[in-house]
Amino acid sequence: KFGLSSFALIVFDEVHHVVKRHPYRKISKLVQMLPSHQKPQILGLTASLTYAISNKEMDKSIQELCAELDISKILSSTAQELFQDGYHAARVPVE
Repeated sequence: KFGLSSFALIVFDEVHHVVKRHPYRKISKLVQMLPSHQKPQILGLTASLTYAISNKEMDKSIQELCAELDISKILSSTAQELFQDGYHAARVPVE
């Protein structure tokens, strides 16, 4: 039997599910109850951080996700990086 403190890292694929009624949310709540020296690091991955459309809704959704997981850093690809890596739906200014 393993407790959450047995892990150094927890990876959430499709991390945006944490703010819904989802098993990820249950796990994140359990992690938050651990003393800070026992908490595993959390790596959250997603292609769609939020389904919100307006900037205000996006900000609220991202703040909710950050609070839920005690997130200190969000990293994202730029449109230029996506385009260079073959994702041609990214809108990149033409030079």
